[in-house]
Amino acid sequence: VREVLETVPVDGLWLDIIKPKDCSCRWCRERMREEGLDPTNPRDRQLNGYQVILEFTSNLSKMIRSIKPV
Repeated sequence: VREVLETVPVDGLWLDIIKPKDCSCRWCRERMREEGLDPTNPRDRQLNGYQVILEFTSNLSKMIRSIKPV
Protein backbone atom coordinates (compact mmCIF):
# COMPACT_ATOMS: atom_id res chain seq x y z
CA VAL A 1 0.00 0.00 0.00
CA ARG A 2 2.78 2.41 0.91
CA GLU A 3 4.61 1.75 -2.36
CA VAL A 4 1.47 2.33 -4.43
CA LEU A 5 0.62 5.56 -2.61
CA GLU A 6 4.17 6.86 -2.92
CA THR A 7 4.64 6.03 -6.60
CA VAL A 8 1.23 6.18 -8.29
CA PRO A 9 -1.01 9.27 -8.36
CA VAL A 10 -4.17 7.72 -6.89
CA ASP A 11 -7.10 9.25 -5.02
CA GLY A 12 -7.71 6.09 -3.04
CA LEU A 13 -7.42 2.33 -2.86
CA TRP A 14 -9.88 -0.51 -2.44
CA LEU A 15 -8.66 -3.39 -0.29
CA ASP A 16 -10.97 -6.36 -0.68
CA ILE A 17 -11.63 -9.34 1.58
CA ILE A 18 -10.24 -8.00 4.81
CA LYS A 19 -12.18 -9.98 7.34
CA PRO A 20 -11.71 -11.46 10.80
CA LYS A 21 -10.38 -14.99 11.05
CA ASP A 22 -10.88 -17.63 13.72
CA CYS A 23 -7.18 -18.18 14.18
CA SER A 24 -5.32 -20.16 16.77
CA CYS A 25 -1.75 -19.75 15.56
CA ARG A 26 0.87 -19.25 18.24
CA TRP A 27 0.80 -15.45 17.88
CA CYS A 28 -2.98 -15.28 18.18
CA ARG A 29 -2.93 -17.64 21.18
CA GLU A 30 -0.31 -15.44 22.85
CA ARG A 31 -2.30 -12.29 22.07
CA MET A 32 -5.50 -13.84 23.43
CA ARG A 33 -3.82 -14.89 26.68
CA GLU A 34 -2.42 -11.35 27.07
CA GLU A 35 -5.94 -9.97 26.56
CA GLY A 36 -7.46 -12.41 29.03
CA LEU A 37 -9.19 -14.45 26.30
CA ASP A 38 -9.35 -18.24 26.13
CA PRO A 39 -7.80 -19.59 22.90
CA THR A 40 -9.87 -22.79 23.25
CA ASN A 41 -13.13 -20.82 23.22
CA PRO A 42 -14.49 -20.22 19.68
CA ARG A 43 -16.18 -16.95 20.74
CA ASP A 44 -12.92 -15.64 22.17
CA ARG A 45 -11.09 -16.57 18.97
CA GLN A 46 -13.76 -14.73 16.97
CA LEU A 47 -13.47 -11.69 19.26
CA ASN A 48 -9.70 -11.75 18.85
CA GLY A 49 -10.13 -11.87 15.07
CA TYR A 50 -12.29 -8.74 15.18
CA GLN A 51 -9.79 -6.98 17.45
CA VAL A 52 -6.93 -7.85 15.10
CA ILE A 53 -8.84 -6.47 12.10
CA LEU A 54 -9.74 -3.27 13.97
CA GLU A 55 -6.09 -2.76 14.93
CA PHE A 56 -4.92 -3.54 11.39
CA THR A 57 -7.38 -1.13 9.75
CA SER A 58 -6.58 1.60 12.26
CA ASN A 59 -2.82 1.26 11.67
CA LEU A 60 -3.32 1.10 7.91
CA SER A 61 -5.50 4.23 7.94
CA LYS A 62 -2.89 6.13 9.96
CA MET A 63 -0.15 5.11 7.54
CA ILE A 64 -2.26 6.08 4.51
CA ARG A 65 -3.15 9.47 6.00
CA SER A 66 0.50 10.13 6.79
CA ILE A 67 1.19 9.86 3.05
CA LYS A 68 -2.07 11.29 1.65
CA PRO A 69 -3.76 13.55 4.21
CA VAL A 70 -7.50 13.96 3.86
